[in-house]
Amino acid sequence: MEKSDVFVQNFRKGVAAKLGLDYQTLSRYNPKLIYASATGYGPQGPDSGEPSFDYMGLARSGIMNAVGDPDMEPMNITGGIADQMGAIMLAHGIVVALLTRERLGIGQEVNTSHLGSMMALQGLNLACRLTLGKEFKRFYRTQAVNPLWNHYKCQDDKWVCLAMPQADRYWSDFCKALGIGELEKDPRFATMKVRGKNCTELIAVLDKIFASKPRDEWMRILKAGGDFIYTIVNSINDLPNDPQMLANDYVVDYDHPAWGQSKLSAIRSFSAKHRRNPKLQHLSSGNTSSRS
Repeated sequence: MEKSDVFVQNFRKGVAAKLGLDYQTLSRYNPKLIYASATGYGPQGPDSGEPSFDYMGLARSGIMNAVGDPDMEPMNITGGIADQMGAIMLAHGIVVALLTRERLGIGQEVNTSHLGSMMALQGLNLACRLTLGKEFKRFYRTQAVNPLWNHYKCQDDKWVCLAMPQADRYWSDFCKALGIGELEKDPRFATMKVRGKNCTELIAVLDKIFASKPRDEWMRILKAGGDFIYTIVNSINDLPNDPQMLANDYVVDYDHPAWGQSKLSAIRSFSAKHRRNPKLQHLSSGNTSSRS
């Protein structure tokens, strides 16, 4: 411990102290130690000693009520989002503490939590609530005020996503590309303001249009039709073969010592490569579940 750079723990509150592994104890042996703690709800407050898992982070942070249609019940989000955000924020805190130690020669205690990390993830929505008194509204896809900021199902049950906030800039070319030139000057849809008032009607039209051709064909049409802002809607299963994922090495081949040839996400590949370097082993961190 006297030679360690970073100590990471995610015990429930009080457990590390019982084991003699709290910051006050370890810093006596190593005053320059960076001591990093990951908890569920933060080191202070009435629930600071409660156990937590990813699911708890989703629930307590409000994100389960921020996704889906307005009338949906709270929705679980798969994939360990709160755990991963907790680990990311913990890593950021450790890096900043190491930089501070390099410049000032001092050790520090770093605290992150599921709750605090998910607040960072939802920073814009939370800031809206704090400053304007209301959170962002959820909306039905079929009632999107700007139909050019929406997603549509194609003939092959694949989806395309449009994101054109300055809709009037694109409207004329968009109508031509989709073969609905007669709607460009239609008084119901001629401007962004009236399209917003008649959004449900226009989205119903666009739903039928996009359902008439497979997605690949629509991607070619949109690419040729103008400077539109659009992309495909992927599933997780689609990501390993997405050309952009491969071109940027977001998914890479990896020769695993036990499993042989495997594929890894770029972040995990980076971590795996650096864990083989003993000088960087102390920078590895686990998940942020808080339990004894």
